[in-house]
Amino acid sequence: MKTALLFCFILFLAFVSGCSGDETAQADAPVDMIELEIIDSIGVEMGDSNYVLGAIEGAAFGSRGEIMVLDRSAACIMVYDQSGEFLARISRRGTAPGELENPISFAVLGDGRICVCDPWRGGIMTWLPDYSFEGVKIPVSENAPALMQGASDSGFVAGQVGYSFSGDDIIASVSFVRYDLEPEPSRVYMENSFTFDFMDLTNTLEQSLFWGCFTADRSGNVYFALMDPDDYVIKGLREDGTEFMTAAGEVVDVEKSPSEIADEEAWILAKLEGWDANWGIRDYQPQPFRNQVRQLAVDGSGRLWALRGTAEDPTFDVFDSTSGEFLFTAHLPGVGYEGLFWNFAFGDSMAVSWSDSPELYPQIYVIPLPDPDMSGE
Repeated sequence: MKTALLFCFILFLAFVSGCSGDETAQADAPVDMIELEIIDSIGVEMGDSNYVLGAIEGAAFGSRGEIMVLDRSAACIMVYDQSGEFLARISRRGTAPGELENPISFAVLGDGRICVCDPWRGGIMTWLPDYSFEGVKIPVSENAPALMQGASDSGFVAGQVGYSFSGDDIIASVSFVRYDLEPEPSRVYMENSFTFDFMDLTNTLEQSLFWGCFTADRSGNVYFALMDPDDYVIKGLREDGTEFMTAAGEVVDVEKSPSEIADEEAWILAKLEGWDANWGIRDYQPQPFRNQVRQLAVDGSGRLWALRGTAEDPTFDVFDSTSGEFLFTAHLPGVGYEGLFWNFAFGDSMAVSWSDSPELYPQIYVIPLPDPDMSGE
């Protein structure tokens, strides 16, 4: 039984890398696109150890705009300025106070503190904005928060998995929650429950890894979208869970090619092997169509960026995060098929991206964001 629970938990750690409301905005296809541009990259295959990244588990922007990268294999956070120069290394592998063993997620909070979730080191640990270690703030040994993202004040949002039993069945519950550095979530925004079946890896992944995506802004608002081939609706919720807006995009059916399905299976295998949890991979059957939305983010200008799952070159529909009004579409040309494996983190005036492809050595790509008055017209 413990093996089953651990397996489902590890699957959830990979869950990525989204109704009604007051207003709904529709993203229409004919709008001119704004082109994004990569201006720099951080990371080398071999050489200076300050620039060799092992396994990128996430990225975020610090309180002074610095770029922070969680390297799970090195058990540390690498810190760079916006021109890509190395600044600092937060923590290292070890068992002393402030050291990490197997970090699975991190976030920069609204107050500038840095949180890292490492259940093998006791839970969620925090560092002050000057990178000095503060301590373990939330004891965690199981059902750890994953995919943490900083919110307002001392809060962060995350995905979390829990379990209950109904007769002989294990009921897994995947939730989108907020924590405020207390042992229990201060708010549960969304929840998805399903029966965990050892023999049905496909359903387990669809209900966890590909369930939904979320983000938060510094005002305490949160945003959620299902990762679904037939649904493109983003919900905006206040910190207390009250829904205040929706934004909708055009649903475009894009069927996966046989090679894409094979690559998805290989990607899943690489993820599970990374956590020593590759049981049952031969039974995984990717769904035949691409999801409409696969990531959400809010920039410093209050714009909500929705990464389309249907496009190969990274393509975003951009909305006003308060009203849901559609603003423009932005895309990063020249990436091609590899864009299906890219993840993004947004700051005030720039974004960074990295690839989950096991074929490439880890790098961070630096992308300036368009000015706030850009409308796409």
